[in-house]
Amino acid sequence: VYQVDEGLRLMQEEGAEAIFARHEACAAAARAGLAALGFELFADERHYSRTVTAATVPDGLDWKAFNAELKARGLVLAGGQGKLKGHIFRLGHLGSVTLQEILGALATMEAVSLESGRSVEPGAAVAAAQRAALATKGIFSMSVAGTTA
Repeated sequence: VYQVDEGLRLMQEEGAEAIFARHEACAAAARAGLAALGFELFADERHYSRTVTAATVPDGLDWKAFNAELKARGLVLAGGQGKLKGHIFRLGHLGSVTLQEILGALATMEAVSLESGRSVEPGAAVAAAQRAALATKGIFSMSVAGTTA
């Protein structure tokens, strides 16, 4: 009950409009950043989610090794399930996830990609993500839990 009360308090403090704007900005940033890293987005653009972005694991990328290195650096992504296990991964941006956290996740994925020998332009993922978030309007003026996003 205390968790529900605290969650509701935080939601009331941030406001519904700001919550939806943050989710939209995080989703746009995740999609743009993953695409800049060379990951193909799993969903058709007409069905993109504001809460999670799924991408395919490219041929030649050892998902287990890649994911293990991400986890070693503190980034946990959800892998595919069932017949999609080892073929897709998911980057969540629901709840209290902030744009800074999405940018950090993309920076970590970029560093691991580069160290794994993938052909990635340094800085491209975060730059693409920032441009996409800015295009959603007002993301950097939102106040999230007492900090400016």
